[in-house]
Amino acid sequence: MSAPPTISLCNTGTSWCNSLVESTHGRLSTSAPEVVVPFGPTALHWITTAAVMACALLIGGGYLFKKARTLQAKTAIKGLEIAMAGYDVEYHGTVGKTLGDKVALTEGRDSLAEGDLLATLMSLSTTHNPRKVRFYDPPTAKGQVNGAWFDATGVVHLSDPWGAPYRVRADLNRDGLIPDPAIPGATVHAQYIIFSAGPDGDPSTWKDNVASWK
Repeated sequence: MSAPPTISLCNTGTSWCNSLVESTHGRLSTSAPEVVVPFGPTALHWITTAAVMACALLIGGGYLFKKARTLQAKTAIKGLEIAMAGYDVEYHGTVGKTLGDKVALTEGRDSLAEGDLLATLMSLSTTHNPRKVRFYDPPTAKGQVNGAWFDATGVVHLSDPWGAPYRVRADLNRDGLIPDPAIPGATVHAQYIIFSAGPDGDPSTWKDNVASWK
C-alpha cells in the first residue's frame, strides 16, 4: 500500500516561499526557553535556614534571659534567708522571732526587705546589731534593679531583677508555721519566708513569683 501523497502549501522553488519556510523554522525552535532563577535552590535553602535560626535565637534568648533573672532572684532570696537565720543564731534568740520583733516583721502580711531589716543585716546600723556583724552582702543595684540601693533619705532598699522589692514574713508565735500568701488558709513550715513578685511585678499573681518555699 503506497503512502498518502504529501500536500505542499507552496512551491519551495519560489523565493517568497523559501523565505517563509526559513522564517517559520527559526521561530519553531525545538530547544526549551531558558528560565532565569534569581536565587538558586542553594541560596534559597540558606536564606530559609538563617531565618529559622534567627527566630530560634530570639525565642531561646528570651527564655534564657528570663531563667537568668529567676536564678538571680533565687540567689538573693536564699542569701537573705540565711542572713536572717544567722542573725538569730548570733544573738541567741528564737529563730524567726528575735529579728522579726526588732525590725517589725509580721506573720499575716508582707513586710518589705528594706529599712531597718536590711540595715541591720548589712551592719549599716548598730541599733539591733551592736556587734556589727555583716550577715548579708547583696550586690549593688544598677538603676535600682537587682541589688541594694539607697533612696534620697538614706534608707536602704533591696530590689529584685525586675525592680520590685522582696517581701518577707516571719514566724513570730514560734509554732514553726507561717500563713502561705499564695494559698489562703494554708501554711508554710518555716521561720522566714521571702518572695519576689516576678517579671510582672504583681505579688498577687503567683504563676511567675519566685518564692523561698517553692
